[in-house]
Amino acid sequence: MTAAAGDFVSPGSSVAIPDGIEAGDGIQSDSSGSVAVVTGTLVQSDGTMSVDPSRPSVNSPQIGDVIIAEVNRLNPKTAEVRVLHIEGKDGGHRDVPAGKLFADIFVTNFVDRFLPSAGDAMRKRDVVRAR
Repeated sequence: MTAAAGDFVSPGSSVAIPDGIEAGDGIQSDSSGSVAVVTGTLVQSDGTMSVDPSRPSVNSPQIGDVIIAEVNRLNPKTAEVRVLHIEGKDGGHRDVPAGKLFADIFVTNFVDRFLPSAGDAMRKRDVVRAR
């Protein structure tokens, strides 16, 4: 069965491209026909047939985001935390990628007064909210 505009396709699905329409993003065309190379919905606009990937964005923390985290390790000048959730972000319900799962918070960022060690402000397994 050949998919047309509005149909859901997966990689390898055969796609029917009407005359006068070009293959766009997510579609590979050759002499034997056109095939979808990503999962999504076929969309036709401005003389181009393409695949809208319909997948949520990657849940990766950025500088300035507010996170909920669990204290994993306490070092003399830093606390290593495991990111559990990113507040107010699209895809916030999704897990954080493994490469962005841990973060360090420096002791100077805990409070606005002198604190000799990270262990003076928190303990392992404490849940923290940080920016």
